[in-house]
Amino acid sequence: MIREDETRVNGDEANGDGSNEFNLGDNDIPEGVRLAQELLNALVTRIAAAGWHIDDLIVSQALHDIETKTGVKRRDLKTSLKNQLKPNKGKPQEQVKTAGPVAPELTEEEKTAVEALANAPDIYEKHREIFGLLGYRGRSDSMDSALNSSVARLLPHSSGFIDFGESGSGKDALQDAEEKLLPPEVIISTTSLSENAINYLGDISHSILKMGELPPPVPGVDDTPAWSYFRQLISANKLERITTVKRGDGRGFKNEKYTTKGPVSIWATTTRVSQEFSDEVANRVSWRPTDESPETTGAVNAIQAASAAAPYLVPKEKIEAECRIWQQYQRELAPYDVLIPYAGSVSLNPEHITARRLMPLTLDYIKTSALIHQATRHISLKRSLHLQQPAFPFLALTQK
Repeated sequence: MIREDETRVNGDEANGDGSNEFNLGDNDIPEGVRLAQELLNALVTRIAAAGWHIDDLIVSQALHDIETKTGVKRRDLKTSLKNQLKPNKGKPQEQVKTAGPVAPELTEEEKTAVEALANAPDIYEKHREIFGLLGYRGRSDSMDSALNSSVARLLPHSSGFIDFGESGSGKDALQDAEEKLLPPEVIISTTSLSENAINYLGDISHSILKMGELPPPVPGVDDTPAWSYFRQLISANKLERITTVKRGDGRGFKNEKYTTKGPVSIWATTTRVSQEFSDEVANRVSWRPTDESPETTGAVNAIQAASAAAPYLVPKEKIEAECRIWQQYQRELAPYDVLIPYAGSVSLNPEHITARRLMPLTLDYIKTSALIHQATRHISLKRSLHLQQPAFPFLALTQK
């Protein structure tokens, strides 16, 4: 939680009313100020995800580094940072939220429940049940895919999942329900993420980057900057950006490289369909349709009415206890590469070249299913020799 009762860092005092905040909205602002804002956007994300205090030493050092690289005074940086962290103040360039504090220590009964969940052969059914308890109504295959997408962060490569459908059809509801079942420390949940800020997130490996509504495709343009970053992070497991910055001694400039490091599982939503997007994006991610049927709309309305009539029909404490068990189950999952002995029997229609990218997506669903059931799978001590991450042992798809 960010406190706002302090305004001083290393003796520099910022104006609490924001009068020293530099203007970041003009098109003709200096490059140093533009870079400073991008670095601040990334810092806001990391502060919220890590729970740092605005006056912690690590934040103070970050502000010092930004001042050195851009020439913008730390007093102005501090004021701008404070204003971005204030909830509902104006319209900040980036709003960041996390799922909340780390779950408290579990009781022995809860630890037993976590172990039972990890060993449950019907864990997908249990996952649908907890979604029902959370009030979600929709496609069962989308609920199953939501569990897979949460565990995809543990694969040795990045993945993308896009929920699409009409406004109000449950795109965000699906992702929000799954987020409640995840440890808050693995979620980086942002809205209005600036196109360049994603380059400055640092090491976010084995996290979930929840991006919200993606920008719509631009007619006649195959790749916008935002979609280019999205695609590169998935395909290359990292983003690298070289920027010209001011030298620390003030004598000229130098080039500096910034890296956002995966693997990550990227979640996003859109009201468009995959055919409207460039193949460079559409064929690299998994697309999940929402359920827009009258039956599901009726079920959603029934839940809404029941909540209004008896808001405490399911005690809040019971829901929170169930979520804690799922969060701890996710926390105890380990990253493995998956060996699929029967992969040779998996085939797609080879007549279209898109099968070359759809095949890895299909295999990823098998791999994430194995990771979900890893407590009942055989784990080999062999190391993966064909991957860039040699520390990932194989996880064979065989019963113990």
